[in-house]
Amino acid sequence: MVVVSSPAASDTDRSGGSGGLAPFLVAAMVGFGVRLWQLGRVPPSWWQDSSDYLEVGSRPLRDPSLWAGARPPLVSYLVALFSGGQGERYVFFQVVLAALCWAALATQASADMPTWARRAVAFVAVLAFSLTVPVTMWDRSVLSESLGLSLLAAFVASGIWLLRRPGGVRLAALVGVGAALVATRDTNAVLVGGVAVMLGGTWVALRWRARRERGTGVVQAPKLMLIGTCSLLVVVGLSSWSSTVGDRGDIPLLHVFSVRVLPYEDRLQWFADQGMPDVDLFLPVPAGPPDPLPVIAVSEDDPDYAAWREWLRRDGRSTWVRWVATHPAYLVTEPLLDPERVFNNAGGEVTGYAGTDLREVPGVTSMLWLPTIPTAAAALAVLGWCWWRVRRPRPLAVVASASVALSAPLAFVAWHADGVESARHLVTSAVSLRLGAVLAGLVLLEAVAVSRRRSGAVPDGADDEHDADGVERAGSATVDSDGVGGGLAVAPDA
Repeated sequence: MVVVSSPAASDTDRSGGSGGLAPFLVAAMVGFGVRLWQLGRVPPSWWQDSSDYLEVGSRPLRDPSLWAGARPPLVSYLVALFSGGQGERYVFFQVVLAALCWAALATQASADMPTWARRAVAFVAVLAFSLTVPVTMWDRSVLSESLGLSLLAAFVASGIWLLRRPGGVRLAALVGVGAALVATRDTNAVLVGGVAVMLGGTWVALRWRARRERGTGVVQAPKLMLIGTCSLLVVVGLSSWSSTVGDRGDIPLLHVFSVRVLPYEDRLQWFADQGMPDVDLFLPVPAGPPDPLPVIAVSEDDPDYAAWREWLRRDGRSTWVRWVATHPAYLVTEPLLDPERVFNNAGGEVTGYAGTDLREVPGVTSMLWLPTIPTAAAALAVLGWCWWRVRRPRPLAVVASASVALSAPLAFVAWHADGVESARHLVTSAVSLRLGAVLAGLVLLEAVAVSRRRSGAVPDGADDEHDADGVERAGSATVDSDGVGGGLAVAPDA
């Protein structure tokens, strides 16, 4: 058996536990009450997607088309399970789940801070962010967004919990929440897969370093890290299988062609040269400036387009991949065009889905939901400085960095995967970025304190819970000889 220092446990939570039941209950009750107040007496919003979810989710559990059908399985099943009335039961379920998941995150974020003052700041900051309009506005809609954002919060909370004191149960929680997240929307596999890649990359790096410096006491890669990597990759693989078997990419691909291929003659000609049939059906293309944005909708029932729809189902995706491979600038330039080549998009603003009658907590959204580019730049600058100043970063810093870093590929994939409602489809990425920025601000508080202790601006006894690296002196954790445990610092295998 070997001993490692725990960089996360606080004086009141030496075991790296759940962070305290009382703070969790307070956050849950506040979140639940405010969300109910925001909903008011407005009836649930029922969309075309809502009907699709209900239709898929109403199938028996033994029916393969529920698990690999036209809609992701978890949200479909839950919509059907809570289908009473006009969606009121499902909306109430969303509110309860959101209150619990964001309370868990607020509790875990605060538990990772070393002093009571910073814990209070972390608790309030995360709870306040959870009540911004772009987060809460989805509670009233019978869609996947509220469920997905709640599971995102739970996924981040599980990551902090796991890093504070690694263990099998905590890893199982992370993998379980990750599985639920990808079963809500297919593109969320980018987040789960990204975490798997980060875990796997760290494991490989530690193994390489340990072999290079064998016998010098260098850190060994814990087996739990490899188990987590493999488990999360299995989750992503199952999600991909479900989407492929259920042909869930067919309609989004049709939307991409409708707004980014068919209205443009040069692209039509390229795809015709690759074997796309019936090009004459789309000629002549719309003339004049693209305002309003040209869209060529293809009816699913028109027999004139039957051969073209069959080609799209059979060869459309592979041909589109060849287009991207031979026109790589498309991936970068297309999302930057004005007007944006997306239709049914609520004016390109996520708050366009909120409705004018949604109640807002004063000041919260304006303070915590800032424009994307300044938010990303500030978060990256803060996290970069913190990683440079603190040699052994807290779990909060690791999770904040992952949340910010993975928001970009998630946005990239979500935008290119569909030609409609990008403002809605990118909301998980937007929340991931801004949540990471909020957590980065909390990390900054600790990094500044560490920097002041190093410079001597703060007396050594002023904050004796942690040493100059932000590592607790008194609270050490033991790990078994397989290397499972110990937060961010794991000793060699015995």
